[in-house]
Amino acid sequence: MSTKFLSAKKNYIHKSINNVEHIMLLHDNNIGLIDAIKEVSNANEILKAGSLPRLPKRIIRVQKAISFKTRGTLITAQPGDYIAAYKRANDTSGDYYIAKIPPQVVAMALMRYTNLMKKSTEKEKNHLFDLPTSPILETTFYGVIHMGNADILYDNMNGKTALKKIIRVYKETPIRTCATDNTQKSYTQKIRPGQILALIQNQRGGYNLGFILPEDLTSIKAYYRHQERLLEKQNLLKRLISASQRQRSAS
Repeated sequence: MSTKFLSAKKNYIHKSINNVEHIMLLHDNNIGLIDAIKEVSNANEILKAGSLPRLPKRIIRVQKAISFKTRGTLITAQPGDYIAAYKRANDTSGDYYIAKIPPQVVAMALMRYTNLMKKSTEKEKNHLFDLPTSPILETTFYGVIHMGNADILYDNMNGKTALKKIIRVYKETPIRTCATDNTQKSYTQKIRPGQILALIQNQRGGYNLGFILPEDLTSIKAYYRHQERLLEKQNLLKRLISASQRQRSAS
């Protein structure tokens, strides 16, 4: 029997014995165990989602044989096995319940999460609304800021939603907007002090100038923060559907 000892990593000790990776945590709880299993076994992340009753928060699929202890019980997983981390009820320590689960439980969890996400996403879509806009060049919008005629109220150029900036103009300012037809003309609009303007990216990659009433500012900012979270959920939903399809193919 050949034994290869590896140096301690993070919160665990890892050693390889007869082609099985063995993990021993350096403490008596399961905090960090799912990450240690994933790292040592080169596992694939199948699910990483919010915590729902009786559903796993994370599911991984190990690529190497691995052995670990959880709550005094020794568990050995073979390549292709699934390991799940469940949120323990009324526990805020981050100490998850770790278990090996069969493929049919994985499929059930993915299906339930997918259905819940679809329902939630469709319900939230009903809250969409649009701002009145005019096409504008991005440089024109920035010109108002650079002239010192406006304050920036919202800046999220790297965000996932269409809303990129909100400014409040405090000097009377002329601003050039583009025609909405194919004439390629531009028009000068007079922006009055106190007017709130938004820079909104359209689906073609160009920009529109949005006009916001001051009394709507708080709700619009809250709405777009909500949209950021919704897009994150939609991305998770796409990953869940993809994982479900791979799971059905593997069954």
